[in-house]
Amino acid sequence: MQKVRTTAKRLFPIVSFTGLAIVIIELFMQLFGTSVCPTEGCRVVAQHARYGDIAMLIPGIMVFAALALLSGFNLVLREKRLDWFINIILTAAIAAEGFLVGYQAFRLHTSCTFCLTVFAIFVLLGILRILEGHKEVVSGFAIFIVILGLFSLVLPAVNNNCDCIKNSRLTLFYNDD
Repeated sequence: MQKVRTTAKRLFPIVSFTGLAIVIIELFMQLFGTSVCPTEGCRVVAQHARYGDIAMLIPGIMVFAALALLSGFNLVLREKRLDWFINIILTAAIAAEGFLVGYQAFRLHTSCTFCLTVFAIFVLLGILRILEGHKEVVSGFAIFIVILGLFSLVLPAVNNNCDCIKNSRLTLFYNDD
């Protein structure tokens, strides 16, 4: 069991740095008018970001950078002083993903490959933390499930085959011009 903990502790900064690199690459690609994500779902999700994709990428960079730096310091210094901060940041990130994944699944009915990749990295980081012995990260997954469940309960289903037009009286106004 000690070997699993040691391996998880060593992998955590590497996976965090990988997430940071992916988000930075996407940021630079966005600045040049392109994207890592090739799917139509990515474009649909991007249209719903109030301040654009870059406003969503900057917090991702900050979170991954903090996780990479803090876990790297812990590994090099062979201390556990920063574990509490790492767990709080990771728990908040996993919980926030509940909102982002829920919005895509239950409101947009499409998914962004890049967003799901970032989510998968956070899940992997959470699993590594749990394997390392930090059981409090499980609360991030619990919050994720609660937020995702609330999205499925609260948001109305989008129904394109609505009977409301058939039962309504429509008036068309037009002009010869």
